Amino acid sequence: MVFQDDVMTEGASNSRPPLLKGHNYGFWKLRIKAYIRSIDERAWMTVEEGYLAPNKIEDGVTVSKPRSEWSTNEFELAKWHHRAVNAIFGGVDSRQFSYIQNLETAKEAWEALQVTNEGTKAVKKSRLQLLTSQFEVLQMGEEDKFVDFQDKLLDIANQCQALGTPISGERLNWKILRSLLKRFKAKVTAIEESKDVDVMSIDELLGSLQTFEACMKPKAKNKGLALKVVKEASSSDDDDEMALLVRKFRKFMRKGAKSSGKYSRDKEVKKSFTSPHERSGHAKSNRKV
Repeated sequence: MVFQDDVMTEGASNSRPPLLKGHNYGFWKLRIKAYIRSIDERAWMTVEEGYLAPNKIEDGVTVSKPRSEWSTNEFELAKWHHRAVNAIFGGVDSRQFSYIQNLETAKEAWEALQVTNEGTKAVKKSRLQLLTSQFEVLQMGEEDKFVDFQDKLLDIANQCQALGTPISGERLNWKILRSLLKRFKAKVTAIEESKDVDVMSIDELLGSLQTFEACMKPKAKNKGLALKVVKEASSSDDDDEMALLVRKFRKFMRKGAKSSGKYSRDKEVKKSFTSPHERSGHAKSNRKV
């Protein structure tokens, strides 16, 4: 997995090795091993086991064998060794190259870079202790997405593996399940009840949790959208009712403005609130009088 500090200017192509800059040694070590093995398994064997140029014994003394006397197998082995050396030399920057430029074999170059970037056994042990402490205290933050927590955890695991002490899949699985937030509780319970966490692959667990988190987001978004629609609809109804009251009030005021004097206004108001039947009855009484 590539993190921000591991960005390389080279390494995106199968035709050239990844570039070591010192700070990204753990990442580079895994990549360059895969790159050399992709050339040929015999090339990687020369890095692990070393390489000796063909020699012969003359007068009881071991001397280098002239190339003209090499066998086909000796030429083949030399070819794979030189390819391994070329991959290592071509996969380091100028500063790292200064540590290995005078070395002859791929094994010597590999071990020199390992000591330079990882330190001695005591330094490696201290680094492993620090990484172990970081692994134990790591928890998913309230604002973290699952992929953020996943990246932090796998970064520590990759560094431990590069130092020769990988973290087991079983330990990684339980660490993940015990470090999640409460919103993952239902999913964690389901996994523990339906799966054997001890033998479950890390890819399967990560994929399951990523899918679960992705399914939670649309629900929250739709809920917010529904609330927004309800509020807008309620607000629209209130606006319509208020507009109707305002129109009625303005109509009433216009009628009052047409009359002059307090008596006329009162009479108009009274008339506006008197039913047609009552007004008809008053008219008949006035005619009798």
